Amino acid sequence: MNGLVPLLLIGAVLLFIVLALQNVRPGRTAKLPVEAKPLMSATERQIIALLEEALPQARVHAKVAMGAIVKTRAGLSQRQRMSVRGRFSQKIVDFVLEDRASGRILALVEHGNGARKAASERSGTRSPARPVTRPSACPTRAGQRPPASATSCWPPFPTTQDPTTPAPLKRVGKGQSSAR
Repeated sequence: MNGLVPLLLIGAVLLFIVLALQNVRPGRTAKLPVEAKPLMSATERQIIALLEEALPQARVHAKVAMGAIVKTRAGLSQRQRMSVRGRFSQKIVDFVLEDRASGRILALVEHGNGARKAASERSGTRSPARPVTRPSACPTRAGQRPPASATSCWPPFPTTQDPTTPAPLKRVGKGQSSAR
């Protein structure tokens, strides 16, 4: 009996390894219940076309993770850095407007998806990465504004600041201006 338990344990480990190796053989995909979906909805494709047409000096990026465009301040411990980064790194911004010449971020644009708004109203929360403002509060360049379809935007950096030193993130709530 004493020799049987270790033998069964070794057998279970070997069986687990063999089953795991079957899923990583070349030509075999893992058995996950997933399927492909479109990158953008029809509405998002319309909005990106409108933004590109209205703002030819801006490069428009769709579905960008906040972690790709915002970093934590220097001088934080690794634990603090990971804690702060965890609050925003996986949040997705619908559209990022980037200056074609300098690469500076002009604005983050949220298209105002009604389903997301309804979900946040049900839960009573709003993600800090998705503040909603009036389109008139969006930063302008040469007198142009995002089209009316883009119902909100959030400038992460003042236009006069050096783009390599981002300003602190500021949540813009209902009825507040995004100007600093």
